[in-house]
Amino acid sequence: MQPAHFQRVIAYIDGFNLHFGLKSSGWDRYLWLNVRALSQNLLKPHQVLVHTKYFTSRVKTPQPKAQRQSDYLDALQTLTDFSIFFGKYQVIRQTCRNCGFSYDASSEKMTDVNIAVELLQDAFQDNFDTALLISADSDLVGPQCEDSSRRSASSSPARLSGSRSTFAPKLIRTSR
Repeated sequence: MQPAHFQRVIAYIDGFNLHFGLKSSGWDRYLWLNVRALSQNLLKPHQVLVHTKYFTSRVKTPQPKAQRQSDYLDALQTLTDFSIFFGKYQVIRQTCRNCGFSYDASSEKMTDVNIAVELLQDAFQDNFDTALLISADSDLVGPQCEDSSRRSASSSPARLSGSRSTFAPKLIRTSR
């Protein structure tokens, strides 16, 4: 028997984290994963996926890698109820302290912040009953949203749990 009310779910996907997790596990065959279908397959029978939000940064170099990512993002943008949010990709020149060898180290920035901001905005706007966060990034463990069916009219739609020292003070103030 189907429940009378389906829970609305928004999936928040840390794209860089997912990509490197798949790569480091040797699961290259899943690099062109349909992340909306993945999210859909993780739902319980009483849940409905209303939107999938994918967070990443555009790779700049090397060119073949940048092109592969661009092709993948173009394919993802054909999905329905799907949005991509971009952070920043930085290449920083590093030098080994022991041998003096210099190399370019790359990193993505703003993905965690973009996920947290988007999740909080959606919670405050009552856009979901359940947030599905796909990431292995421990920075995202702390923020948790309550099920909207348990909220009273006077309560905050989002609640941060965990040690206060693990969150930026500005984010804590924003969530109140």
